[in-house]
Amino acid sequence: MNTSQLSTYAPEARRAFIAAVSAQAARLGITAEGSTSAEVQGDVLLVGGQAFPRTFADPLKKLIERVQADGFETTMEAIAYTWFSRFVAIRYMELHGYFDHGYRVLSHPEGQGSPEILDHAADVDLPGLDRAKAVELKLDGTKDEELYRLLLLAQCNALHHL
Repeated sequence: MNTSQLSTYAPEARRAFIAAVSAQAARLGITAEGSTSAEVQGDVLLVGGQAFPRTFADPLKKLIERVQADGFETTMEAIAYTWFSRFVAIRYMELHGYFDHGYRVLSHPEGQGSPEILDHAADVDLPGLDRAKAVELKLDGTKDEELYRLLLLAQCNALHHL
């Protein structure tokens, strides 16, 4: 087996995942320098003047505690590794037809630019998936990114409970 491409790809992918996770943490007010205060107001969590759903409050608190305990770099690397592993597992499962819903989550069998699961969002049955929300986002036609996030997280959560 020729592993030279993998030897080149793996470090690049690692850096890209760490950068993406760090950027998301920064969006939530967490950086290597510290964290921005967060405040819950009704159904909204305000972080540095930016609004997020209230449901972000507890996970954000846990993330801040983890960063304080383990350090920013270590935490970002661990989270990036977890997401990379999830994507590898999902890719393997979609290529081998292991999903009950039968749709690819990361790719399209016909090579189209968007994952197959987006085309069939109304038909996907995953535990915890808000199908009404998925249908609403699909019918909107301009919210594919939000729809994909909803579907991807539902798929990860479904796999977690296996």
